Amino acid sequence: MEELRASTDLMCINRPRPSLLCLIKTLQNALIEDWESSWSNSNTGLRVKSFFPKPSLDINPHSIYFTQFLTNNGPFVSYLHRFKLKTAPNCLCGSVGDADHYVFACPLTKDFHLVFPSQNAKKAWFQSIIGNPSNQDLFNPGSNFLVGDFNAKHTSWGCPVSDTKGNKLYDYIINNNIDVIAPPTPTRFGTDSATIIDFALIKNLNWPCNIDSIPELSSDHNPIKLHFPRTAKFEIPPPQLNTNWNIFTSTLANSENCHVPNANSTPEIESQVRDLTSEILAAHAKASRPMTHSEPPFVQGELKYLFKERNRARKLWQFTKFPQHKTELNRLQNKIKRRVVNYRQQVWEDYLTSLDAEDGSLWGTARAFGKKASPISALNGPNGVALSDTNKTELIALSLESQFQLNDIHNPHKDDIITNTVDAYIANHTNNNNIDPIPPALPSELITYIKKIKIKKSPGRDGITNKMIKNLPLITIFKITNIINNMFNLRYFPNAWKTAVIIPILKPGKDPTRADSHRPISLLPILSKLAEKIISARLNDYLERNNILTPEQHGFRPRLSTSHQLLRVVEYIKDATDRNQYTAAVFLDIQKAFDRVWHTGLLYKLIKYKIPPPLILLLNSYINDRSFTVKINRTYSLTKSAKAGIAQGSILGPVLFNLYVNDIIKSTNTMICMYADDTAILSRHYDPDTLTKNINTHLAHLEKWFSAWKIALNTSKTEAVSFSRKRPPPEITLQNQRIPWSQHNKYLGVIIDKNLTFRQHIIHTRNKFKNALRQLYPLIAKKSKLNRHNKMLIYTLILKPLLTYASPIWAHAARTNINLIESSQNTILRIILDAHWYMRNEDIRKSCNIPTIRQSIRNIAINFFSNIDGHDNPTIKAISKYPTYPFIRRPRDILVDPNFN
Repeated sequence: MEELRASTDLMCINRPRPSLLCLIKTLQNALIEDWESSWSNSNTGLRVKSFFPKPSLDINPHSIYFTQFLTNNGPFVSYLHRFKLKTAPNCLCGSVGDADHYVFACPLTKDFHLVFPSQNAKKAWFQSIIGNPSNQDLFNPGSNFLVGDFNAKHTSWGCPVSDTKGNKLYDYIINNNIDVIAPPTPTRFGTDSATIIDFALIKNLNWPCNIDSIPELSSDHNPIKLHFPRTAKFEIPPPQLNTNWNIFTSTLANSENCHVPNANSTPEIESQVRDLTSEILAAHAKASRPMTHSEPPFVQGELKYLFKERNRARKLWQFTKFPQHKTELNRLQNKIKRRVVNYRQQVWEDYLTSLDAEDGSLWGTARAFGKKASPISALNGPNGVALSDTNKTELIALSLESQFQLNDIHNPHKDDIITNTVDAYIANHTNNNNIDPIPPALPSELITYIKKIKIKKSPGRDGITNKMIKNLPLITIFKITNIINNMFNLRYFPNAWKTAVIIPILKPGKDPTRADSHRPISLLPILSKLAEKIISARLNDYLERNNILTPEQHGFRPRLSTSHQLLRVVEYIKDATDRNQYTAAVFLDIQKAFDRVWHTGLLYKLIKYKIPPPLILLLNSYINDRSFTVKINRTYSLTKSAKAGIAQGSILGPVLFNLYVNDIIKSTNTMICMYADDTAILSRHYDPDTLTKNINTHLAHLEKWFSAWKIALNTSKTEAVSFSRKRPPPEITLQNQRIPWSQHNKYLGVIIDKNLTFRQHIIHTRNKFKNALRQLYPLIAKKSKLNRHNKMLIYTLILKPLLTYASPIWAHAARTNINLIESSQNTILRIILDAHWYMRNEDIRKSCNIPTIRQSIRNIAINFFSNIDGHDNPTIKAISKYPTYPFIRRPRDILVDPNFN
C-alpha cells in the first residue's frame, strides 16, 4: 500500500498557474520554439503541449493552481528538461521513452491528474450541486477523484446526522453514480462533537484505494491520506460462454458412471451429490468456449474524417491564433456534436426496431427500464462505515443472522413439553424400518418439473443453471431420481443443497446506509428445488386427502388468490351494511413471519397432524442446519447459520408456513381471513360495544396463541378500521395497547377505506401506473421507433395488469372513480398511436382493437365469479348470495351494470 502524494518515489511536475502576461503572443511563440528545438518531430511536440492546462479567463470549476503527473517510470523525457527534470531516454518497460510512449503506450504509467481547485472554484462547484443535484457535467470524462473538506454531513459517509449540504451532495452522488470513500474515524473535532466532513469522491476509477484520518496536526481538522496499492489485485469477471448443448448432452450421456447405487449412509448421499454436481459442471466446461464479440466500430467513417479535420484545425489555430481559424475549429466542433447526437439516436432507433417478443429481447429491455437496481451504498456498522464489498457482505450477513433467530418469547413449561415430545418422536422413528416408506420418485415426475423450469433464473452456489438442467440426458435424470430415492430411504436432505446465496435488495423508502434496510433474495440450487418438488407433491397429497389445511388460509393454495380473500372481506362488510350493522376489522402485522418460524414447534405440529413419520424425519433434516452466504457483485460473505425460519425462495417453504399457522385460534363471533402471514379479524354487530368486545376477546386468545408459538406481533403497524358512517365503536386493545381507528388500510394490495368507495385505491393505482409508464416511456413514446405491435404488447402484458388488479372487488365503485382508470388507458393509447388532438378515444380503441377498461373488467369479473360458483372451498361457498341488479354497489353488480357493457 503506497501513499499517493508528491514524493521522491513518484515523478512530480509542478507547473505554476501562469499569470495574464503569459497570454501575450511573444511568450506563446517562445514556448513553441522551445518545444520545437527540443524535438525534431514538431507534431509530437504539439501533441504533448495539449496535455498541459491552458491559461483561461473563464470561471472554471477546476481553476488550476498546478497539475501533477505521477508515473512509476522515474524521470520524464528530455523535452521537459526546462522544468529541471533529468533526461531518461529509456523507459523501465524496455521501450524508448518518448512522449507518445510515456503518455499513450507504456503499461507502467499511471496517469493520475491531480487538479487543485481554488477556493472560489470550490464554492462555485458546490453551489452548482446545491442548485442542480442532477447535473452530470461537473465531473470531467474519464477517471476522477475529488478529495478534501466538503463541510457536508450525511450518515452515508459516517456522520451521526445529516445537514442540508450533505443531503444535496448525497443526491448528487446517487444521481451521478459516484463512490464515496470516507475514513473510518472522525476528521473534524468540535468542542462537544466529532464528525467526518473530509473524504473523497471517486468516479470511473477502477483502482482500489482506501482512506485514513491521521491525527498529526494541531488543527481541529485531521489530514486525510488516500492510499493506492501498487500491487492491486483486480478480479477479472468471468467471460461469457458460448455452449454447444449437443456436446454437453452427449458428454453426460457417455459418462463412465452410468448408475447411482443405493446409499447406506448420509455421507454417501453427500458424496453422490458432489459427484453429480462435478460431472454436470465438467460437461458444461468441456462444451463451452469464451464468446468472441465482433462488435462494429463505434465511430463511423464520416465521423473519423471530421475528427481528423477538427484536430488539424485545432493545431492550425494553436500555431496562428487567427480568429478565422478559431471560427473554423468551432464550426467543426459543433458539426461533430450534431453528428454524434444523430449517430447515437440512430443506433438507439435501430436497436428498438430489432426488438422482438419471440426471442425475449423485448421483455428483457422492458425489465431493464422497469427495474433499475441501485448498488449497495456505504453501510453504517458497529465498527465504522463499510465501504468495500467484503465489509458490506459481512455486515449484511451479520444482520441477517440476527434476523434468522427465534423471537425472544419464552414459555418454559410449554416449551419443555413440545421439545421433549419432538425429541422422543425423532428418537423412536429414526431407526424404525417397519413404517411405510415415502413413495419413490419417478423419472417421469422429474421430466414434468424440468419442462416447467424457466431458463433465465440465477443459479445457486453450485453454479448449475436451469438451462443445464433443461439439456440433461435421460441417464442423468435417472441419477437425480436415484439420489432423491436414497434421500427418501435414509430420510436425509443433503447439506450441499441447504446453503442459500442471498442477494440484498434495498427496500423502497428505506435508509440505504442501514444493513437491515435490504430485502434478502435467496438463490437455492436447482437440484435442491427438484427434490423439494417431489417432497412437496408427497406432502400436499397427504394434506389434501386428509383435509388438514384450514379453509380460511388462501395463501399458496390451488384455485385461490388474493382476490378470493378480498371478496370475503368486502362481501362481509357489505352484507353487514345492508343489515344496518356495525362492522370493524383489525389487520394484524406479524414481525418476520417466515424468518422466525420455530423449527421444533413446526415439527410438533407435523406430528400433531399425523404426517407420515418418514416424511417428518425428512423434513426435520430439511429445515435444520441450513446456512446462507451474502453476495454483492462477485464477493461472498462467510457462511452463516440460520437458526430459525423457513428457507426463502424454496418450494416447501410456503406449505410448511401454512402448517405452522394452521391451528390459529378462531371465534364464532368473528371472521378470520388469512393469506400466508397477512391476517385480518372482522366482526359485525348491531351494538358497537358488543362488536368491540367480540374483537377484543378474539385478540386476547390470539395473543396467547402467538406467544405459545413464539410469533411476535408488531402493534405499531397493526391497524383497525370501522366500516360505518355512524360513530365509531370503542377502540380495540392489543397487547395492552389501544389501536386507534384508521380511515383506511391496505390489505393484499387493495386500499380498503371505511366507506368502501375505493377512491383512494383507484388513485393509488393510477399513480402506480403513471410511475411505471414513466419508466417505460423511452420504449413507447410517440417518437420511439419500436413498432406499434410491440408497444401494445408492453401495455397489455406489463402496464394494463396494474390497472385491473383485483378489479372484480372494487369495480362497483362510483363512475367518476372508474373514469380515472379509463382515462389512464386513453392516455397511453394516444401516446402509442401518436394520435392527434381531434381523434376520438373510441376511434383510437377500435383502430387497435382494444376494449375499454370497463369491458376488460367485466370480462375478468365474469370468469372470476363463474369459477366462484362452483368452488369447493367452504369459505368461498359461505359468501352471502344476493340477487344481482344494477346499482346495488356490491361486487357482483358489474355483471349486470349497463355501464360495463
